[in-house]
Amino acid sequence: MSKEKTLRVFIEVETTPSLLQALDSDKDLAGNPAAASRLSAAGLEVDPDWVPMSLSRGDGARRTAETKVFRGHLPPGRDGGRALDIIRREHPKIGVYADPRIDLCGLGPSDPACGTVIDVGRKLGSEDAHRRGCTGEGVTVALVDSGIDISYLHDKGHTHSIDPDFSLVAPSATQAPGEFEPAGHGTLAAYAVGVMAPGARLGDCATVLDGAAGDGPLMHAWLSDISIAYRRMKTMLESQLPDERRLVVSNSWALTRPDWDFEPDQDENFSDNDEHPFNVLVTELIELGADVLFAAGNCGHEHPVSQCGFLEQPICGANSLSAVTTVGAIDLTGKHLGYSSSGPGRLALEKPDLCAYSHFDGSGVMAVDWGTSVATPLLAGVVAGVRSQRSPVALPPEDLRRQLCETAVRTASTHDPDVGWGAVDPAALHRVLGL
Repeated sequence: MSKEKTLRVFIEVETTPSLLQALDSDKDLAGNPAAASRLSAAGLEVDPDWVPMSLSRGDGARRTAETKVFRGHLPPGRDGGRALDIIRREHPKIGVYADPRIDLCGLGPSDPACGTVIDVGRKLGSEDAHRRGCTGEGVTVALVDSGIDISYLHDKGHTHSIDPDFSLVAPSATQAPGEFEPAGHGTLAAYAVGVMAPGARLGDCATVLDGAAGDGPLMHAWLSDISIAYRRMKTMLESQLPDERRLVVSNSWALTRPDWDFEPDQDENFSDNDEHPFNVLVTELIELGADVLFAAGNCGHEHPVSQCGFLEQPICGANSLSAVTTVGAIDLTGKHLGYSSSGPGRLALEKPDLCAYSHFDGSGVMAVDWGTSVATPLLAGVVAGVRSQRSPVALPPEDLRRQLCETAVRTASTHDPDVGWGAVDPAALHRVLGL
């Protein structure tokens, strides 16, 4: 990790009496001066402004170890390394994990569009899907992104509304959900959802904002900022009956530089560590019935965007979890787009899972609707259409993900590191599901 990035970390504490006693306290770490002082002496500062979140450690239904996660800071450079050594030695039940910077995308491509959004709708059979009732009605598609300009979408003929229950904006934001003007990356993603799911409500999880995590003109956030949105979605799903849950989560962001993370062989690492608190949180959301999609990223070996720093295996962290649907990008001819990140993934090797269309003329937010940032919410719209007809009880997220891959238009008999199992085919998917 570079000097700047060493400062921010997740702190995970088991909420057990023995650990609390070891911290010289009978309260939990939040608002506990004695415990916080003990960690501070080791060089680890707890951020009092970040609301802690709860996690359940374990395997699926056997999750038993309850933990509390906080945000904190380590001193930079060698002092941070010494602090980690002290924590590992004297507080082995306290986990420290990377809170890396993540971002959305670099500058747009100069290549002209390949077709239009109308062509995309025809290719995906949108009219037939809508006649079958696969409209996204009754489903929320939550976009973890830079915020949605709902008025812009309405001007484009879309009829989406904002679902306040699954919306949340970063503390630094001055706009309310659905009011992020002028239209930007989040609105671009929301427009793509509408191709296949015009009846879906939109959750505006506006957590990746201009300059939110550092210098430069790109859209950045800290992973802990994203966690706030996931925590809210988890809480909302837990308040609903299992058969009522209809949530699709679209993530068009990624970790693009390894120096924003700890090294892969360190316990604190995010990119290669399925035990990282955020990765556990994503898995918990899927176990509650959410369909979670992640962009493969735009660090393709042919035309990576400017900020990409991975020399190999750029599909990493939560984007490479086996339980999520990782989405690559192809154009309307079926050609793999050179900026779309290729596998294998770091946590699950067979990534991306499949591809969806991108690089077409559509929203008008940018000159071209491009990148895995567009392919992912486009596929999220396909999933939302299915969820109009099948609950996660009748069709668990893992089964739907498998059917998406099995019905994809394949270009090879085995998994392809560029396009996964092939291009999404909604008509074939609907036939297999009996829709």
